[in-house]
Amino acid sequence: MKKIFIAVFLVLTGLTSAANSYAENKIFLGGRVTSLGKGVEGIEVNVNGTNYKTNSDGYYKTVPADTDSTYIIKINDKRFHSVPEFIREENITESKNNLDFTVSGEVSGKVTFRGRPLANAEIKINDRKQKYITDIDGNYKIFNVGLNKEYIVSAAIKGYSFEPKQVTLTTAVPEEEINTVVITEINEQNQKNSKTKNMKNSEQETTAEEKLVPENVLNFKADVQKCSVTIMVKQGLEPLANADITMNNKYKYKTDEYGVCTIENLIYDRKYIFKAEKNGITFIKRIQKIERLLSDETITFDAYLNISGRVTLNNEAFPNAIIECGGRMAKTDKDGKYSFDNLEPNEQYTIKAVSSFFDFYPAGIVIDNLINSQKDKNFMVKPSPEETDALFNKEKKIAVQKEKNAKIAAQKKEAAKIEKEEKAKLKEAVEKIKKSEKEEDLKIKNELIEEDIRVKELELIEKKEENEFLQQQSTAALRQNINALNKVSEKNEDTSEIQTEQENKIKNENSEDNLSIEGRVLKNKNGVEGVQILLLMQTETKKFVTDKNGFFTITDLEKNKNYLITVMNDKKTQNLSPKSRVYKNLTKSLINQNFYIVENFSGGKYSAVKYFSDKNKKNEEK
Repeated sequence: MKKIFIAVFLVLTGLTSAANSYAENKIFLGGRVTSLGKGVEGIEVNVNGTNYKTNSDGYYKTVPADTDSTYIIKINDKRFHSVPEFIREENITESKNNLDFTVSGEVSGKVTFRGRPLANAEIKINDRKQKYITDIDGNYKIFNVGLNKEYIVSAAIKGYSFEPKQVTLTTAVPEEEINTVVITEINEQNQKNSKTKNMKNSEQETTAEEKLVPENVLNFKADVQKCSVTIMVKQGLEPLANADITMNNKYKYKTDEYGVCTIENLIYDRKYIFKAEKNGITFIKRIQKIERLLSDETITFDAYLNISGRVTLNNEAFPNAIIECGGRMAKTDKDGKYSFDNLEPNEQYTIKAVSSFFDFYPAGIVIDNLINSQKDKNFMVKPSPEETDALFNKEKKIAVQKEKNAKIAAQKKEAAKIEKEEKAKLKEAVEKIKKSEKEEDLKIKNELIEEDIRVKELELIEKKEENEFLQQQSTAALRQNINALNKVSEKNEDTSEIQTEQENKIKNENSEDNLSIEGRVLKNKNGVEGVQILLLMQTETKKFVTDKNGFFTITDLEKNKNYLITVMNDKKTQNLSPKSRVYKNLTKSLINQNFYIVENFSGGKYSAVKYFSDKNKKNEEK
């Protein structure tokens, strides 16, 4: 018994060694599939009709190959592009492990605007310099997209915003169970297993494609771009809260505590005019415009600055002192205070107290660059030498005081004269400003009217383009119906080879006749002039226009042909009944083929639509 076991063991060992030796002596083909320098798992490699899938490192390996055969090796997946397209190997004498491929995918999609294709939109992917532009049907396609990498894709075109703004995707082989074919032993069972796996992979191919396609098909919906305008209102370095902002003489806003208000959702390429107002504040430019809003904008309203201070005499208020600043004059009030308003920022100003009777300290105050309103620019009346000498002499003190009172009275007269002159100048300036503002407001009003007209024209153009697009779609659908009717007619034609002389005669007579279709477009029993009527035939489309009484006549029609008549959709022809008329195998001229513009009302037994529908049937029967 023991000898029998030893003999069996030796036989099995010999067979195994022989099989391994046989396998080692056979030739194998293999290589690696990469993308962006990394191996790609799960890619099908086809070798003479047999599929092999790459392992986790992107490698594939075939069953043993014959030296006298020709092998064509290629990537068996239409979703990916491969370089090279295929590899051809003939009369191989040794195993090859360098039959490599580089694969890449693609990203495609469509860009639409309100349901219509949007051409010339630019598609961006990561930092590629190459531009991808949508075609006339709004389609785009990006090739050579490496696998197993994250991409950011976005759409852009001047004047439009997009949803989504951008998409992040990772192009990869769909996740599925990877069946990598690894050959370790040559026998029939291995080949059967390989075929079984290939069948399973083939069955899973559709599912894999379904997983991949949605990830790599990116559609974008465009809308009119919306922009924002940020408005900043300040006086020097100080923000002005609760300032009133008016946009286009219609919309009101207020600045927040930081002197800011942001107006959002403004339409691209429109004109906007902004006005700033606040009690007690004058703005350098109270009105600012954006002729064409093409991006987010910031507007700053700067208010004029002011300089103020006080004049004292022996620490008491000194009224009627004359103060000069930038060529302007002002006098102190009963509290000794003065103020200069509406001063330009970023300018140099020198303030002086001017008098024919008194000296002041300091002699002048210089502000090199006025960037903010200035307060406490104060002056003191400088005592005269006589006042100093009479300080301890009562008689002299009284005399000096009399003289001082006379000077104060003279100062008051001088200040009153200057104040009168300054008020006259101010009144003239205010009237001039008011007149200028009135003219400016009127000009803005006219500009806004012009802008409204421009916007309405743009909207009409857009509406016309939309109607034309819808009409094209409708025309294409109607033409398809005509073609379908013609095909039915061709199938229903009499194919008899023998025709009687009488039938031929009738046919000849009919072919010589030119048929016509006549009708009207009516609204409330009145003809509608200038309505465009379309005649759709298999090969062409003709256009007719109703006369002043709403009549149209279509002539030169052939017998036994199919025709379709429809009305161009516009404001005149809303609520049309019927929408179109179809004539199959036209055999005679027709009249009263009317179209009715139906108003939205109903009453009694019949609605307006039903009334005209019944009337159409009666006319057709006639």
